[in-house]
Amino acid sequence: MTVPPVLAFDCSGTACSVAVAIQQTVSGVTILAHDRQEMQRGHAAALAPMIVATLASAGVRSDALGLIAVTVGPGSFTGVRIGLAMARGLALAHDIPLAGLTTTETLLAAATTADHRRLQTQHRRLLAAIDTHRGDYYVGFDDTRPPRVADVPAIAAEADGGLLIIGDGAAALCTALAQSGVDAEPAGGPTTPDVCVLARLALQRGAEYWRDINRTNGMPAPLYLRPADVTLPRTGR
Repeated sequence: MTVPPVLAFDCSGTACSVAVAIQQTVSGVTILAHDRQEMQRGHAAALAPMIVATLASAGVRSDALGLIAVTVGPGSFTGVRIGLAMARGLALAHDIPLAGLTTTETLLAAATTADHRRLQTQHRRLLAAIDTHRGDYYVGFDDTRPPRVADVPAIAAEADGGLLIIGDGAAALCTALAQSGVDAEPAGGPTTPDVCVLARLALQRGAEYWRDINRTNGMPAPLYLRPADVTLPRTGR
């Protein structure tokens, strides 16, 4: 049995990524097409054409989708807002359920797959870390707590047994933690959320699960964790 495909995308950081995947009972999740473009800005202009091209490459029409999946943050204020606006528009236009997952859980899932052996043999904790560029990090540990903002001393205090760190903050955080005497290494996996992993996470729970969540809680909301660092234009006197 094959269920309708999922369209997954992320523009919460320094890349814009899109994937189309399908859940097949026998073979599991198959990625039909995906695209990823590195960028510091320009996500709003890039996202829609990338979605159109990826759907075309997958041979899937937008009205044939069964689920939309998007990252809700934490990450770039503008990027998260762009991604959610696009996801809500598509979901409402086609009456498709919308799955909202955090950037940190998507990163953690990627590292769990890429570094399964090291996690089993070295007994380190896994940490997703996204650089806020304000001297701290958006972090998510491999436990049930939600993502939060933490600085190096706060992270070091929870580093019993060492850490494997994934995310765009991994390299800088490993260096800072080493200066505090903490054993930390970069994990295998991507520095930004992998939309193929995002698609798999969404499909694991199924479209009807997300439809029920949408009915009960409304559409996914952005997870910003702190006020946006945005300067509004000055108005004339």
